[in-house]
Amino acid sequence: MRLEQHIRIDAKPEDVFALVGNPARYPEFLTSITQWKPVSKQTRGVGARFRVLAKVGAVQVGGIVEVDEWDEGERISWTWKQGVHQSGAWSLKQVDGATELTLEISSDIGGGVVGRLVERIAARSLARTLWATLLAARRIVESEDVRPR
Repeated sequence: MRLEQHIRIDAKPEDVFALVGNPARYPEFLTSITQWKPVSKQTRGVGARFRVLAKVGAVQVGGIVEVDEWDEGERISWTWKQGVHQSGAWSLKQVDGATELTLEISSDIGGGVVGRLVERIAARSLARTLWATLLAARRIVESEDVRPR
């Protein structure tokens, strides 16, 4: 399953990247994420690894993800290394003095026909979660100075 949502944020790409490029702040705006904790000394850039837990219904699911792409101001992507098979990315694009922020999530729970059915059912809920995450990110960026001092 692959889902993608995007939103316009009235800020420069570097200001938006200051938020999405700071994994320590992910629990503030990544809706349904209950933990995004570093498990490597490196906490930014390609090779940084994190233990990620998300609440799905009454259950917490997750695993270890690793950042596999880090283009400052443009894109961050990660892929699973252990646990639930998922990958994702933040992409930023300057548009008319604002920034279009895109969040992509892909997952594969396996399980043949049953797995595909579960993914289809979960897709609607996950799409709402992605949208809520983007709205929360926009609220933070547009209401505070997110750049490191």
